[in-house]
Amino acid sequence: MENEPSSSLFGLSIDDQSSTTLRTASQWGRVLSVLGFILGISILILGFVMYSKLMVSYQGTYRGSGAVQTAATRYLILCIVIAGVFITGAIFTLNFSNRVAIALNTSDQYSLNSGLIAIKSGIIFWAVIFIIFILLVLLAFIGIAFV
Repeated sequence: MENEPSSSLFGLSIDDQSSTTLRTASQWGRVLSVLGFILGISILILGFVMYSKLMVSYQGTYRGSGAVQTAATRYLILCIVIAGVFITGAIFTLNFSNRVAIALNTSDQYSLNSGLIAIKSGIIFWAVIFIIFILLVLLAFIGIAFV
């Protein structure tokens, strides 16, 4: 039986330049994921610190304490959500970086495919986040227009 070359999309393969580009993208992806983790954890810590500071500041005063407690809780929830977004994005980027680095070092097609799937999922995640943010901004503009 004759050995046939493995089929690939439009005959594409990873040459030296593609390998170098993917390796650089993988390294920058690691940097980006570490920064995402740092930013997410920092926002989370900031949320808890601000929540506790607000709760302690108004402890014992009855004037406006309910409103302050509600505002502090909303701020904490917002910080948790924003931190979750950054950490989730960092996880997708780290998965891409690790899998592509493994694929390039071992010539493993499965790792390369899973790395590309991870970055595709990460891009879809950020697209959904951007759409939600744009909708929230549009709702804010509509709210301002009718005030």
